[in-house]
Amino acid sequence: MKYLYVLMIFLLASACNTKPEPIRYGLDSCDECRMTILDKHFGGEIITKKGKVYKFDAAECLDAFYHHTSEPVARVYFVDFNQPGQLIPAKDAFLLQDAKLHSPMGKGIAAFSTKAAAENAWREFGGKIVRCPLP
Repeated sequence: MKYLYVLMIFLLASACNTKPEPIRYGLDSCDECRMTILDKHFGGEIITKKGKVYKFDAAECLDAFYHHTSEPVARVYFVDFNQPGQLIPAKDAFLLQDAKLHSPMGKGIAAFSTKAAAENAWREFGGKIVRCPLP
């Protein structure tokens, strides 16, 4: 009986995970547009307070989903453009938007982990740098 309680506690704790999962490029589909996630420079994840992970191929899909979901959101992550496949907390991200970035959904939005990285990309692509307003 004691082991049953330990197992139940473990299962409950793991169900409320707010850490990102690796995106399986070429296998995972975007939870907004349903396209297969292919480009390791773009995308992100939303993790709900219950631990459900939603994956996205582009920042604009993540943003659309975020604004129409009724599930309480615990964390939001973006793929760091300079570190393909690496997820960074949205609250720390600097976003650059320019059509020359050629993101999967065409709005040209890329995330960077530092202001300096975003400014370096701005020198190459132009556009506009903003801080991410998501948690």
